[in-house]
Amino acid sequence: MTLFPEGWEWLKEDSVISSLVDWYRAQQLEIDYEEDIILLIAAVALSGCATTSGYEKKLALFYGLSEIDLIMLLGTPQQVYEAGDKKFLTYSFSKSVMVPAGEESVENTKSCQTTFEVEKGIVVGSIWKGNDCKA
Repeated sequence: MTLFPEGWEWLKEDSVISSLVDWYRAQQLEIDYEEDIILLIAAVALSGCATTSGYEKKLALFYGLSEIDLIMLLGTPQQVYEAGDKKFLTYSFSKSVMVPAGEESVENTKSCQTTFEVEKGIVVGSIWKGNDCKA
């Protein structure tokens, strides 16, 4: 998953993200924890039937978290934009890789920019663009 900077690859595991989301929800949100676990188990069970990409599935794990929890998990965003009662937090990642092309190598830039939509302090959506937004 390219959402995280180099050295944070351990966050790309579904179980790690799910565990962090569970912990934050149990600590920060006033929701019945048992009900939350049942919903999480149902989401994981249904995820095998989903038609969305793996990256979008992972992004959806952040929906419902508070803005503070998102920042605690992903770090400080590279860009923040406010419009009305909405806030948009953007995380960007890019790297250059050398790709063999015959006897030479060609530099290829891989990038992913993900923007989370926050409404009333809660993550409600996300959009992404780039050639390396994969999970």
